Amino acid sequence: AAGPAIAASNIGAFTGRLAGRPLTWLSDARTSPAGWLAVFDTIRQALATARPAPAQREKIADFYAGDYLNPPLPAPALAERRERIVAVVPERYNNGAITPCGYIRLIQPVHHPAAGPGGRFILCDEESVLNVRADAILTQRYALTSPESAGRVIDRAKRSGAALIYDLDDDLLNIPPKHPDAAELRPRAKIVRRVLEMADSVWVSTDGLRASLGRLRPDATVIENRLDERIWTEPTVPVPFRDDPVRILCMGTSTHDRDFALIEPALARLKAEHGAAIAIDVMGMTTRATLADGLTRIGPPPQASRSYPGFVSWIGGHYPRWHIGVAPLLDTAFNRAKSAIKTMDYAALGLATLASDVPVYRGSIADGIAGQLVPADPRAWFVALDWLVRDQRARRELAANARPAFLARATLAGHAEVRREAWSRVLPGLQAPAPSLPLGHDTSDLTATTKRRRGRGG
Repeated sequence: AAGPAIAASNIGAFTGRLAGRPLTWLSDARTSPAGWLAVFDTIRQALATARPAPAQREKIADFYAGDYLNPPLPAPALAERRERIVAVVPERYNNGAITPCGYIRLIQPVHHPAAGPGGRFILCDEESVLNVRADAILTQRYALTSPESAGRVIDRAKRSGAALIYDLDDDLLNIPPKHPDAAELRPRAKIVRRVLEMADSVWVSTDGLRASLGRLRPDATVIENRLDERIWTEPTVPVPFRDDPVRILCMGTSTHDRDFALIEPALARLKAEHGAAIAIDVMGMTTRATLADGLTRIGPPPQASRSYPGFVSWIGGHYPRWHIGVAPLLDTAFNRAKSAIKTMDYAALGLATLASDVPVYRGSIADGIAGQLVPADPRAWFVALDWLVRDQRARRELAANARPAFLARATLAGHAEVRREAWSRVLPGLQAPAPSLPLGHDTSDLTATTKRRRGRGG
């Protein structure tokens, strides 16, 4: 507008906004420094002559005002459009980073070539989604952070004709008073309830969670947790001849204080009896500053903490490898709505797993396939851990079953048909992607051979 000469790379918005403008030189983006010097010489020569007055060029349509912020299409136009658009609004931390749950329940399933809805998906937050034309809005948990924000998104979906899908993987309407984050989370139940009431479809991760929401949303669809096999790849760390020391991993969010307290005495006793022959690492699980003697608190490096895929990459390549994963869980009303995803994590890492003998873990990978269930007693946990530490053959047999069981039972690819069917109910006529090839691992033999060991170790 001011009329000076402009030199710019012939790429992106520069091309559209500068094409045809007087006193403008657009150069290839790969122009070398010497090439730019030549451009500047040309500009100098042009400016040395009589400088022409800036000419008016033909007006260019304003994309931002005309297309980006255009009003929603009427419902018939949406139905006729061949490519379906899904706006995805995942849960985020305060710094804007997407939470692990946002990746596991929303981002990776939608992006998966076999399990996703096809068409195009747009990653949004609770503000930007208001300006997107979409056939469906998929959101979850605490992604909508206030009653006002939830109301605006609900209204946007209703006005535009977009299907509003709400996904839950925890019983957020019934946060127990003793939950470590109860003071922060319990007031948010009003937001969760509002979105649950107004959503066109509700997806939950377990039958237990569906039962808990039965009166409010009896039509909720169970879509179980699965891991994305594209990032949970085969660990590349070599397996030594001897497991020396035997390494035990206990990981989970820091909200598991009471669950961790169940097994901490057993872990401390195990370390006291085996000494340097074992190493016990605790990742998250508790907010307490100190752990029992012999237990080591660990955590991912900063670069692995910035995203869930980054964390998976780090833990999958961690050296030295762990041998045993432990998943303690108390049998409470809140926990009964949870999923067995922790056993999937351990199986993807190729670990033998000990998990609590509670409904959540019964029938899971840890239930006789690549692990064992343990009663809620510190003594039983010690016996089970002591057995796996001492019996290398049993430990390695369970670990050898872990990855095949993960591929057969816990991947997005293996669960693709269920997800495609759920999408087809929300968006009839959706062009679904072709299913991927089956992974071809059958766990029936694994179950038969490993359940003979049930009963050992308490």
